[in-house]
Amino acid sequence: MTLAPAVPAPASYSTTQKLLHRAVVALVAAQYLLLDRMGRAFHAPMRNEPRAYATVTVLHMICGSLVLGAMLWGTGSCGGTRCSGA
Repeated sequence: MTLAPAVPAPASYSTTQKLLHRAVVALVAAQYLLLDRMGRAFHAPMRNEPRAYATVTVLHMICGSLVLGAMLWGTGSCGGTRCSGA
């Protein structure tokens, strides 16, 4: 007994999927190359130092949230419905 897939696989990726992929790559590269001081902000509370929400820390959180949103949108996983509009 073979089960047919519920949705046939597309012949290629859509333009939206390609753009989302490129956006995730760009955001992850920016995190790695530009926001490398995040480790210090993460370890400060562990050393009983005051928490400081500097620009780098806030940008890191924003970029991380954008990456998560793009990944959820690209996989169609937001709220159990398809988010890509396809």
